[in-house]
Amino acid sequence: MMRKLLTIITLFFVAVIGCSAAENASGILKDAADRLYSAKSVVATCRISAKGAASNASITMSGNKFTIKSPEMEIWFDGKNQWAYSPNTDEVNLTEPTAEELCQINPLSVINRFANNFKASLLPSAKGVKNIRLSAKSVKSDISVVDIRLNSATLAPELIKLQLKSGEIFTITVSSLKFGSSLPAGTFTYSKKLHPNAEIIDLR
Repeated sequence: MMRKLLTIITLFFVAVIGCSAAENASGILKDAADRLYSAKSVVATCRISAKGAASNASITMSGNKFTIKSPEMEIWFDGKNQWAYSPNTDEVNLTEPTAEELCQINPLSVINRFANNFKASLLPSAKGVKNIRLSAKSVKSDISVVDIRLNSATLAPELIKLQLKSGEIFTITVSSLKFGSSLPAGTFTYSKKLHPNAEIIDLR
């Protein structure tokens, strides 16, 4: 379950500090996604919980590249290849995920393509926040509903609830989010030096 939690945490990174919000849900998400992809780097810490279990994780992003680190899993994605290291098995699974699979691994892909896959709507919101709901257009979508709470002044994510087709609900909270400078390409690829004894399983 922890791995599934980790695969959805990047959904939070649809927000960019300092951007002005559009007056509709689609406009807000498009503006946030566009600005996010132009950021040199984004670093954040999150807490993910579901069914009484919780995990802390950190994520570093640059465009469509990312790394995710937690006690349960480490993931690197360089825009084409993905490496997923499990400390429990001391194995690294190497895959080349499809666009559909990336929607599960990196739900930012869902936000970036929300116009084609989801219907966005504004929900009643308290002062200082904007609540947005994404409802899947297809019943075949593994992600059925996503509720996002954004700071209305900065569009920074504060909380998200994601409901899967299976009925599972994940709650994710961002404790910090920072924008930084450009990072070397090696940040988003797996190095054997990180876990020298781990077996690499090529599933491509």
